[in-house]
Amino acid sequence: MFFSFYDIAAELVNEKQIKKVSFHNVVDVVLIPSRLEYTAFFDEIWWSRIDYNDFFYSAKREINDFMSENPFTNLRDAKKMLYQPNSVYDHNDFYSGMYLFA
Repeated sequence: MFFSFYDIAAELVNEKQIKKVSFHNVVDVVLIPSRLEYTAFFDEIWWSRIDYNDFFYSAKREINDFMSENPFTNLRDAKKMLYQPNSVYDHNDFYSGMYLFA
């Protein structure tokens, strides 16, 4: 069956389209801080150079401790065991990974 453009347009005109507008009494407001507000909390939001140095030396100390407990471990394997997801090393038990390198 073939319908022309005019037949379809006539059907649409004949069908009453009900339009409805509604208003809600409750609104959600999200406040976006200004640049000046971010500057006031700079030290609390972002890490400083001192924080990065602490992270670096803490990781270095942790790797050295791990390598001293596992003498046949190289640096690459120690970092992989300590910091990669899905590692068999248990961070709660420092000696759990020792059997891998014995």
